[in-house]
Amino acid sequence: MVDSERARIFVIIDQDTTDSIRSAATIELLHLQDATVGVKVGLFYGLKNYGKTPAIIKEISHQIVCAAELSKTREYVPNIPLPMDHILAGEQRTDLQTLACSLDHKINVATAKDIQGLKSIIWFYGYVAYDDTFGWSRELRYIFYYDGSTGGRFRLWSYQEHKSPQPHEA
Repeated sequence: MVDSERARIFVIIDQDTTDSIRSAATIELLHLQDATVGVKVGLFYGLKNYGKTPAIIKEISHQIVCAAELSKTREYVPNIPLPMDHILAGEQRTDLQTLACSLDHKINVATAKDIQGLKSIIWFYGYVAYDDTFGWSRELRYIFYYDGSTGGRFRLWSYQEHKSPQPHEA
């Protein structure tokens, strides 16, 4: 019964800047290969609790990187303070533009072409640590990706939820 009622957090990507990557990749002038794209690569997202009971958000971390493959050793830096309310009620979601994440630098035209040509990928990954109302600590780890084959949107690569081995004491 607990499993059917408990909080279940999911990431919902609302808006991203992948249009700027596609636009930059279409520039054919060779002397513009090192030009920077005017908009940084980034996205807005929210969280939705598909469970029937509240989740108490303890920590959030997210990152965007551009690489051919995502490193197995990833950097996770918690967002402090939390950019949202700590409690996410059952069957509720945050505003979809509550959370924002961006690449720490602008990409150039050559990199945009590599992304569209499937030689490089934009990776969005992170985690949400939360407690459910039954006393279990849980952590959702997720990875989304964008490349020239994804139809202009970030797509899910991996979604894994883990819970602590036993509930914490109240």
